[in-house]
Amino acid sequence: MREATNHQQLQNILISRNQIMVEELGISSSPLEDARHLDEIARDKVAHHLYLTAGNELAGYVRFYTPDVIGRARR
Repeated sequence: MREATNHQQLQNILISRNQIMVEELGISSSPLEDARHLDEIARDKVAHHLYLTAGNELAGYVRFYTPDVIGRARR
C-alpha cells in the first residue's frame, strides 16, 4: 500500500474511482448535486489517498481524513 504523493498518482486514482462509480455502481453526478460534488473535490484535496496496485493496475483505494482536515477543506 502506498500513499499518493503527486498530482499524477492522485489523478489516476480519482479517474479510476469515478469510472467505478459510473460503470459499476451506476452513480453519476448531476447538476443537482453540484454542492456535494464541490465538497468532495475540497475533501479530495486535503485527504490522504492510499492505493494498492497489482501489476500496473489499481487494485484498491482508500481516502481518509479527520474532522480537522475536513475543516481545512471548507476554508
